[in-house]
Amino acid sequence: MILSMTGYGKAEKETPDFMLTVEVRSLNSKQLDLHLKIPSLFRPFEQDLRQLCQKTLQRGKVELSMNLRETTQNSAYMIDEQLFDRYHKQLQELAQRIGSTQDLLGQLLRMPDVLRQEEKVLDEGYKKEVLALTEEALQNLSEHREKEGQAMHADLIANATSIGMLLDELAPFEEERNQKLKDRLQGQLEQWKKELDASRFHQEVVYYLEKWDINEERVRLRHHLQMFREVMDGETRQGRKLQFVAQEIGREVNTIGSKCQNAQMQQRVVQMKDHLEQIKEQLGNIL
Repeated sequence: MILSMTGYGKAEKETPDFMLTVEVRSLNSKQLDLHLKIPSLFRPFEQDLRQLCQKTLQRGKVELSMNLRETTQNSAYMIDEQLFDRYHKQLQELAQRIGSTQDLLGQLLRMPDVLRQEEKVLDEGYKKEVLALTEEALQNLSEHREKEGQAMHADLIANATSIGMLLDELAPFEEERNQKLKDRLQGQLEQWKKELDASRFHQEVVYYLEKWDINEERVRLRHHLQMFREVMDGETRQGRKLQFVAQEIGREVNTIGSKCQNAQMQQRVVQMKDHLEQIKEQLGNIL
């Protein structure tokens, strides 16, 4: 089974004291690139949150964000009097300059950081609730990754199957290519008006046929395609292994292409390369 590195997970919890929302987004990345956007109140939990994400996600560019909203009746706010006084002095001077008599209290309370929520010290029970909700969001993200992985699995299988089918289509054109080779060599010998040496002619034909023979590459390519399917159907987190197998597939396809010497065969090889590129694009997003 394969998993996508792209995913989204969300979890929410509402209590008489607070409303907490946790969202996790993941994109493809070679390593785990984790960014946390959490309230300052949760900073003491940051290391635990990071360890939980590392254990669950393994790889990907991940952004975890939390939104905490405490209920009005339980929220404690305070006015920063020093900041209030500084704002008041500046606004009063400006009001006198322009001759305004507007009440400044409402404006002062809306100035940045004048009215702020009183910091709290969270107990161990609060920490457990935050981590449990984060784990729920991560689980939802993992389910999203699995769902996307199923669609990617079908697409990868289709492309790998197409490569195998195109490989089968090469055989009839090999016979045509080999016959043209024999005719060309014989024509050259006749053109040179040399006595046709059947033994020498046979040796030349065998030499070129062996040089252009793709049987070994065909066998290895079929083996790599089978391995590719087995890895996809095996354990999760096989993205790097699949990339290695895809490289081996590409090596055999390129070698076959260099030996074709036939337009129809070359067309099939080009199509095989196209399917392989589609595979490589998908593998960049597999966990």
